[in-house]
Amino acid sequence: MKYPVSETLKTAIDSLFENASTGYDVVGARRIMPPDWYQEGKSENIPILERAKMLRKKLEENVSNMAAESEEYGCEEETKRLRSETIAMLIALRELFLHLPEAFEN
Repeated sequence: MKYPVSETLKTAIDSLFENASTGYDVVGARRIMPPDWYQEGKSENIPILERAKMLRKKLEENVSNMAAESEEYGCEEETKRLRSETIAMLIALRELFLHLPEAFEN
């Protein structure tokens, strides 16, 4: 599934990355990706609330994995990088909560 890049996002990626393809790779917007990067989109047959719960779980797992990586490396430089990436995940979780709070109900 190829991410649909808006003109606003394209401008931002082009501005932020020396090599814009890095940003496009991360978001999954390039036409040609290595086979191990390819991910099938979630089925539209899965209710939106269920997909939101899946996204919540995935983001929380990513934060947990970054904490484990930080402990494993024990390097201040890597910890700083992981903190930056974690902030992005936490912002995504906050936005998910604000848009679909029912995904956080048990």
